[in-house]
Amino acid sequence: MLEINERNVNLLSCVLKDEEVSLKQLEEKLDLSSKTIQKEINNINHYFHSIHRAITINNQSNIISITYEGEIGCSQKQQLRNEINTLSDIPHLQKVNTRILDMIWYLLRDEGYVRSENLIEQFAISNSTLTASLRQIRQIFVKYDLYIDSTPYYGMQVRGPKISRIACLLDYCDLYSEQDNLFFESMTKKYFEQSVHQVSNKHRIVHAMNKELHLNLNEDGFQMINRVIPIIEFLKDVEDDSFECNWINPIYHDEVIRFIHENESLETIISTEQEVLYLLIFILMYHDISLGKEKLITEKFSTDCHVILKYLDKQVYDQTGVSLIGNQQIEDIVISTIIRITMNTRYQIKRYHASNQALDMIQSFPGSKALALSIIYQLYPNSGDSIISDLIFALYNVILKVPNHYEKTSALLINRFNNLAVNSVIEKLALDKYNVSYTIISPSEIFTQDLKQFDYIFNIGDQLVTLGAEQDKVFEIPYLVEAESKKKVWEQLAIKQRSQQFLEDRYQVACIEKVKELKNNVLSKILFESLMDLNLYTELDYIKLMVKYAFSNTTNHETLLLMFDARVEEKLNLKYIIVDEKNMSHYVHIMILPVFNKLTIIKQSDSIVRRIQSGEISIVSK
Repeated sequence: MLEINERNVNLLSCVLKDEEVSLKQLEEKLDLSSKTIQKEINNINHYFHSIHRAITINNQSNIISITYEGEIGCSQKQQLRNEINTLSDIPHLQKVNTRILDMIWYLLRDEGYVRSENLIEQFAISNSTLTASLRQIRQIFVKYDLYIDSTPYYGMQVRGPKISRIACLLDYCDLYSEQDNLFFESMTKKYFEQSVHQVSNKHRIVHAMNKELHLNLNEDGFQMINRVIPIIEFLKDVEDDSFECNWINPIYHDEVIRFIHENESLETIISTEQEVLYLLIFILMYHDISLGKEKLITEKFSTDCHVILKYLDKQVYDQTGVSLIGNQQIEDIVISTIIRITMNTRYQIKRYHASNQALDMIQSFPGSKALALSIIYQLYPNSGDSIISDLIFALYNVILKVPNHYEKTSALLINRFNNLAVNSVIEKLALDKYNVSYTIISPSEIFTQDLKQFDYIFNIGDQLVTLGAEQDKVFEIPYLVEAESKKKVWEQLAIKQRSQQFLEDRYQVACIEKVKELKNNVLSKILFESLMDLNLYTELDYIKLMVKYAFSNTTNHETLLLMFDARVEEKLNLKYIIVDEKNMSHYVHIMILPVFNKLTIIKQSDSIVRRIQSGEISIVSK
C-alpha cells in the first residue's frame, strides 16, 4: 500500500482546481522539472490503484488532466477535492518519495546481502544521498522490528521476523505494480502460496460485498482489509501460539490470533467457502471502526450478519453448488465471531446492548448454541470483573435451550468460574432445570476482624426486612460452621422481586444479618442458593448484589471478601471493593476502584491485605 506524499498532494490540488493544466504551468507552480512531474503522476496513479479508486492522472500532449472510470457525479468530484485538500492534515501522511519506496522494495525483496555500490549504481545517487536515504529507511524499519545489519566485505542485510518483512512490504510497496511483475508473482507465491491474481480476486470480492451489502467501508477500512487478506493465509499456518504481531492494530489483534488458531484445521470447508469466510470475519471486525476511530459497535451488527450470510450462501452456491445455510460448521464460525465482537469489553460497548445482541445471535442460529456458550465464557477470565451479570444473562438463555449438552455445559462452567460467587446462579440454573448434580467448591478461608456497615446491609438480628412490596421472595443461605463450640450460624437474605418500574432501574436490595462473633480457627463451608426465581429471570437484565462473607481470627490474612456487581458500586458508593479469589493454591487480590464512572482493575499481591490491616485502605460507605 503506497502512501501519498506532499508533492503528490500539491500536484493533485493543481489538477483538480482546473480539471486540466499544461505541463509548463505545473513546472512553474510546483518548481519541478517535467521528468519529476511525470514521476509524481505515476506515483499518484499507483496510489489510487492501490486503494481501488477509479481515478487516473493523464499526460497527453503535455496537458495534465484527471479522468474517472465509469460515471461520477459532481458531488463525488467535490468529495475528492475535499479529500485532497485535507490530505496534508492527516497525521499518518508520510513524506516518503518514490526513491525511498523503491529502495525499501529493493532491500526487502532479497534476503541476502546488498552492497552499497549496488544501491548507488541502481538508483544513480551519491554516497551522501545513500546515507541520508538509509537513515530514513532505518526509521521506518524500527516500527516493524526490522534493522539493517552491515557486515564488512559482504554488504548490508535486512534482519527481523519474516512476518515483519511482509508487513513492511505491504505497507510501503505496491503489490499490484506492473513493474517487475514476474518477481511479484513469484514473491506472492513464496510468501502467501497464492498468485497476484488470486489475491486481487479477494479484493474484488470485498468491494462487491461492500457495494451490495451497503457496509459503507471507507478507504481506511479497505486499506486495512487489503493489508490483512494476503497475510491471513500466512498466519493461519503459524503453529507458535506465543508469537505476536506488533504491527497489527490492537483493536483486532486478539481476534485475528484467536480465530486463526481455533479454525486452522477446518479441512472440511472447501477452498472457496474458506476464503469467503475469512473475508467475512474481517469485514465484520472493520465495520463501524473503519473510520480510523474506535466507534462503538452498533445494533446493525446482528442485521449485517444475517444479510452477509445470505449473500455468502448465494455466492458460494452459484460457484460450487454448496449451501452455507444449514452448515453447522459455517454457522458456528459466524456466531462465534459475532459474539466475540459484540461482547468483548475492549470495544467499550454498553454491556446491556452487548448481551442482548449476543442473545439475538444465539437464538437466530439454531444448532450453534453450544459453541456460542463456550465462546461466551472464554471471553471472560476469572478476574471478578463486572461482566458477571451480563454473562449470566446470556448463559441462562443458552442453557435453557441446549438440553442435549447440559451435562457437559454445566461441568465446563463450574471449572471456568471456580470460586466466583456467580457459580451459585450458574449451578442453580443447571440444577433446577435438568437436575444435574454438581460439587460446590468452598471459597477458601476468608478472614476479617470487622464487617463495615453499608447503606443497604442492615444489622437486623433474626428479622427479615421487606420494603412493603407484594410477592416478596425469601431465600435462606445457611452457613455450616464447624468450630470448637459447634456453633451454627445462619445468614438470611431477602430479595425483593421488583415491579416493572423497578426492573428498569436494575437494582435490588439485599438485607444481611450481621454476624458479630465467631470462634478461632473457623472453617466455613458455604452452600449457595439461587438469588433469582428462574421464572422471572428472563425479565431481569442484571443481578445487582451478591454478598458472601466468613470470619476467623487467624493472623495470616485479614480481608473482607465481597462480590458486588460493578454497576451496584455507583449506587452503594463504595470507596473500595476487595475481591479475594483462589486460583489453585495462589491468592490473587483485586482492588476495583471507580474512576469517572468506570472501573480500573488493579491486581496486587498480599500488600493490599497489609494496607487494610494498617488502616491505609478502608472499606467504607459514604
